[in-house]
Amino acid sequence: MNKEQVILKEYNQNNHLTNIELSQKTGISIKIIERTFRKNNIKKKRANFIPKNKIILSKNDIEYMVSLYNSGYSCTFISKKMCISTSTVNINLKQNGVIFRNTEDCHKTLKINNLFEKIDNQLSAYFLGILYADGCVSNTTNTTSINPIESEKPILEKFSYEVFGKYNLKMGKKKKSHHTQNYIVSINDSKMKNSLIKLGCVPNKSLILKFPTSEQVPDHLIRHFIRGYFDGDGGVSSKNNSLCIVGSCDFIQDLSKILYSNKI
Repeated sequence: MNKEQVILKEYNQNNHLTNIELSQKTGISIKIIERTFRKNNIKKKRANFIPKNKIILSKNDIEYMVSLYNSGYSCTFISKKMCISTSTVNINLKQNGVIFRNTEDCHKTLKINNLFEKIDNQLSAYFLGILYADGCVSNTTNTTSINPIESEKPILEKFSYEVFGKYNLKMGKKKKSHHTQNYIVSINDSKMKNSLIKLGCVPNKSLILKFPTSEQVPDHLIRHFIRGYFDGDGGVSSKNNSLCIVGSCDFIQDLSKILYSNKI
């Protein structure tokens, strides 16, 4: 009997149990229990919280809790999601060395460093390439966002740190449980949005994206732009030692000329 079958069997026999009680009884993490319920369209009512002195969280549950907090979710949100008390969340986060955000940090407006006011260094050229590939510039608000998959998380962390001076990632919602976890950085800043549009990173760009001009990205920095774009929308085939880059027709044609001229 696999884990899903164990959870469903236990739930059918004792549907009054909370997720944490099911976890304690079956030895299966809360994350897997939640995923099983979503997969089987089970909308479980929250039961009364278990007294904090009776709760023993598994290693996976604690890692899940820490991950949620570090991704920007509040202790209240985590307690509701895991069906445990807020004090239990606080205690476990503290015991695992998590540094708490203070009230001032939660409410203050983050100072934004506009990397794209002028492309004059390797870093800004590289991240412009990332945004050309994985970025989304809203056509109705001042929001710019990047939403890559988990394997690109380190790139996103670096971008977040350069823009905000701190890590400001949030976990995206997976449409299905087996999908790869993604992370999001969202920037609400009109100056950055306008800068990106001037640099050719426009809203709804998938089919109309054009390769940047030398005025937008200087020739001596174009290789760093290409490096960023490749990290976002490129790939390597191990079967025939070839590279694959996805983009609009105009973009790929201009990119091909540059690669060809450099004997790549």
